[in-house]
Amino acid sequence: MMKVCIITTVYNAAEDLPRLLNSMMAQKSSELEFFLIDNGSTDNSRSICEEYAKLDNRFKIFIIKENVGYICARNIGIKEVTADYIGFCDSDDFLVEGAYDRAIEKINETLCDLYLTSYRTIQGEKIVENKLPYAVGCYKGVDIKEKVLPLAFGPYKEKAMLHGFMWKEIFRHDLLLTNNLTFDAELKPYEDQLLNVQAISLCNKIFVDDNPIYNYIVNPKSITAQDIKGTDFSKDWNRIVTLYNKKNNYVNDHKTKTSNANATFNFIYAMVLKIIKYDSNPKQTLLTLLDDDFIGKILTDVNMKKNKSLAFVFFCLKHHHITALCYIIKNMLKVKKYA
Repeated sequence: MMKVCIITTVYNAAEDLPRLLNSMMAQKSSELEFFLIDNGSTDNSRSICEEYAKLDNRFKIFIIKENVGYICARNIGIKEVTADYIGFCDSDDFLVEGAYDRAIEKINETLCDLYLTSYRTIQGEKIVENKLPYAVGCYKGVDIKEKVLPLAFGPYKEKAMLHGFMWKEIFRHDLLLTNNLTFDAELKPYEDQLLNVQAISLCNKIFVDDNPIYNYIVNPKSITAQDIKGTDFSKDWNRIVTLYNKKNNYVNDHKTKTSNANATFNFIYAMVLKIIKYDSNPKQTLLTLLDDDFIGKILTDVNMKKNKSLAFVFFCLKHHHITALCYIIKNMLKVKKYA
C-alpha cells in the first residue's frame, strides 16, 4: 500500500497543536501518516503529540533534543521518513477536512511525481482561496518545461508565479532522495523557492488540482512574519543574489531566464521598501548594498506586469535615482500611515 507522509516540525507550539492534530485525525485515509518532529520544545508540545499518537497510530514522533531550526528539522524529516510521498505542514496551521484523502486518490490515479493544489489563507474572519497559476490537469514532458517550470522561477508577463509554500505540494519521496534535494538553510526565508525549481525541473509528471488542501493562518508572530521585520539588510541582499544565482543553474530558455529576473526584481522591490521604511539612512544603505552590474542584469531581463509602485522603483533603479526613490517612497509610506 502506498504511503503519504506529512512532515511537521514542532517547536513550543502547544497552543496551536490540538487544532492541527485534530485536523490530521479528520483525514480518513489509512495511506496517510504524520511525522511530527519535536524540535527541542521546552513547553508541553511533545506530550500533546504523544497523547494524539495514542489515539491514532498514523502519528509518528521524532525527537530532536536541541532546536536546530525548522529548515534543518525538515531536512532530517526528508531523510528519516520511509513513505512513498511526502508533504510538509507548519504547526500553527491546519488541514482542510478530507483534502488529503482526495489528494491521495489523485496521486494513486496519476502516479505523479508532484501533486500541486490550492490552499486557503485565513486572517481573522477573512478566508481566501489561493489558486495556482495553472489549469487543472496532468502535465508531462514538454508541458512541464514550457508551462509549469517557468512560473516556478517567477512571474511571467501576465501570469503570477508559483509561490514556494511547501504545504500545497506533495512530492514523490524518491525524487528528493535520489537527487539529494533538501532545503537550503542559507536562503531562509526563500529556501522553498529553490527546492521547487530543482524538483519541478526533474519531474516527468505533475498533477495540478483545485482542491484546497491547507489552511494557512496569517500570524504576526510566525517565523516568516518575524523575518519580514528583520533589519539585517546585507543578509537580505546576499540571500536575493544567492537565490538568483542558484536558480540560474536551472535556467534552460528565455522564459525561465525572464521569470527568474522577474522574481528577483520583486524581492529587490520588497527589500527597498523595507530599507526605506526601517533604516535611519536608507539612501546610504541602498548605495552600499546595491550592485549596479547585478541590478542592470536583472532589469534588462525583467518582463512582467508592473503596478505604479513597481514601475517607479524600476525606473529609479535603472537610472540610479536613489535620492528621488528614497524621498518619494518615504513620503508615500507616511501618507499611507496617516490615511
